[in-house]
Amino acid sequence: MKRIFFLAAVLCLALTITACGGGSGDGDGGSIGSAIENDPRNQTPAIPNPTDPGAQPGPEAPAVGVLGELIDLKDLLQSREILNPPRGEQWYYSRAKAINDNGVIVGQSNFGTIPRAAAMWEKETGAEGLETFPSQFLFIHGGGIQCEQDSFPRVIRYSEAISVNNQNEIIGNSTTGDGWPQEEPREKKAFYYFDGQTVDLHQVVSAYFSQFSDLVVCATEAVDINGQGEILFTVVADRFEGEEWREEVQFGLVLSGSLEAPEFLFPSQVFGAKAKAVALNETGHVFVNSGDTVVFTDLNWGVGEVLNHLPGARQTFGVAINDSRFLNHDSFADPHIIGNSGNGLNPNDINVAEDDVQGFFWDGGAMYPVGHLGGGSSVVADLNNNDQVVDSATLEDGSVHAFLWTLVDKKGVIADLGTLGGRNSHALAINEAGEVVGYSQTGEFYEEQGVRLPIWRAFVWKDGVMYDLGSHDDFYDHAFMPPFPFSEAVAINEHGEIAGNSLTINVHSRGFFLAPEYPAVEESAAP
Repeated sequence: MKRIFFLAAVLCLALTITACGGGSGDGDGGSIGSAIENDPRNQTPAIPNPTDPGAQPGPEAPAVGVLGELIDLKDLLQSREILNPPRGEQWYYSRAKAINDNGVIVGQSNFGTIPRAAAMWEKETGAEGLETFPSQFLFIHGGGIQCEQDSFPRVIRYSEAISVNNQNEIIGNSTTGDGWPQEEPREKKAFYYFDGQTVDLHQVVSAYFSQFSDLVVCATEAVDINGQGEILFTVVADRFEGEEWREEVQFGLVLSGSLEAPEFLFPSQVFGAKAKAVALNETGHVFVNSGDTVVFTDLNWGVGEVLNHLPGARQTFGVAINDSRFLNHDSFADPHIIGNSGNGLNPNDINVAEDDVQGFFWDGGAMYPVGHLGGGSSVVADLNNNDQVVDSATLEDGSVHAFLWTLVDKKGVIADLGTLGGRNSHALAINEAGEVVGYSQTGEFYEEQGVRLPIWRAFVWKDGVMYDLGSHDDFYDHAFMPPFPFSEAVAINEHGEIAGNSLTINVHSRGFFLAPEYPAVEESAAP
């Protein structure tokens, strides 16, 4: 592939726009954890309206768990011969993040003194045909992270694996934390794992910048890896003039070529603003969030462009990029970007029911509003190469439903995917076949000792039907039931295999895998 390589002390391309702040980040419309903890309807939830077509399943709604049994993702404690808890103690934290087309899952697990450690799971089949997913520890950096403005080093406490490509190459990060892993701020150091070998990507990036006397790298975050093994980072560095510290800079970086002889490419960003790298595709296109907007770069031609905002909005954050099946004139796949545009947004915690926000689809300089389902707002989370977009939008009655947005004759059409019987649902991912996964309220409630919470369950939507995947708790003999009433489906591969998590009322997670077996479709009788 033809590439124009950028060589500069800091950044070769820098775009200047007016009326920009310094914020950066990205958001996907929320998580099931925040839904359980923060939904104002959790303590005194509204009773679903039976006349609302999205409020309860129709008479032909599939039974819970009809697609098969959820297979448990074992925690790392079970993989340690010196500490293999007996049955009844095999309940420790495991959480799926991503799955590739080989069925390899990555995420986090409890590893004893490391309560959240980077982990991977691969299927094993026993002598009797029983399938299991034992866990494997990947990596964690030692020591800490200290930028010039820090009065003391921040200790690295956790690690996480965030993505795996179809060559089984894995990227992840070791993270600091002042409290529990979910708490911010968390500085990071990146790593790469493949076939039993780990590469400290933080050292690779730091060694490259050591040739520039004015930059000292203090933190790196791996955020994406494509099928060619190209890796996208966010880099935090201190800039000096001589011996005097001037400022902390933050920018995107792409590692191309081999790890033995890496080549680095610099995506564009807003001049004077920090940048948060978000995503790259398979054909040399990448974007960052910078200066409260999105900056796209075509690395093949060395061209950058600012996306700006939807009308009336002052903030825009990109979420994902595809390799559209539609080709441009340069023979490269046409890159399309989705994201969210609005006002007063926290990009890491966008609430579609409360925020002034609308999802968008971007192609060739033009931004297209995704629209909504009658309630005025929407957010987007994922898209496939057929330009199908998913997440959730508000209805006129204030409820939130998962949607599927599709281009039809160059016009966007948004379709309500409904719910599993409750008021609200969210879609998180879609594959090339148009199969959608996420989580939805069921219309039922967890009610114990004055605690009343709407049940959220993982779903897969296929051919117009939303299936309730249930939740799992077969890994532990609990003293009370139901211990894991909630679940979410977070990723789906091109074979339709699903990775997700079951959760307790206190958002303790246990990962699962499912290879759905769909019921046979009955052919209608001829008239």
